Amino acid sequence: MENSGFTRRNALKITAVLGTALLKGIDKVSALSLTAEKTPPLSASKIASIETALSKKGTRS
Repeated sequence: MENSGFTRRNALKITAVLGTALLKGIDKVSALSLTAEKTPPLSASKIASIETALSKKGTRS
């Protein structure tokens, strides 16, 4: 028997995508982008709040 490359995992992925498209509507699914926008930089006060909550300072990269 020849392996066609179509696996159960591929079938589940296709089902998930099609199910989401049907439940959300095609127009909303097409609006979901796989390219994420860059997160805006944190202000000094937000960084200080995070450091206080974690009770330690982080390093910036």
